[in-house]
Amino acid sequence: MTVTLAGLLLGSAWAGVVAWYLLLTRSYRQVRNLVVIGLGYVLVGTVSIGSLLLLFSFCDTVGIVPRSSSGNAALSAYTISCTSVILFTIRAELRWRKSVGLDQTLVSKRRRKK
Repeated sequence: MTVTLAGLLLGSAWAGVVAWYLLLTRSYRQVRNLVVIGLGYVLVGTVSIGSLLLLFSFCDTVGIVPRSSSGNAALSAYTISCTSVILFTIRAELRWRKSVGLDQTLVSKRRRKK
């Protein structure tokens, strides 16, 4: 039970960090600041791998083998929680891109109408 809760918390936490990054760097990404975009790539990779390693080390600390039923439950909870948060993040990001004009399909439709 505790390991499953840890999986839920770590999965939603890393996806939340990605969401905060996307929210806080909108103005920089709008002007295509390559430093901020590159830091985003590093942040997503680091936080996702780091949270998985944290989950596995927590399982070891508690004494649960990662391939056991409890370990699989923790990994499933991690996957479900991060997927649900990422889906909301992608939805918000796509809406923002469309409102700002970064959506290429929107630009091409405007050009066709002229």
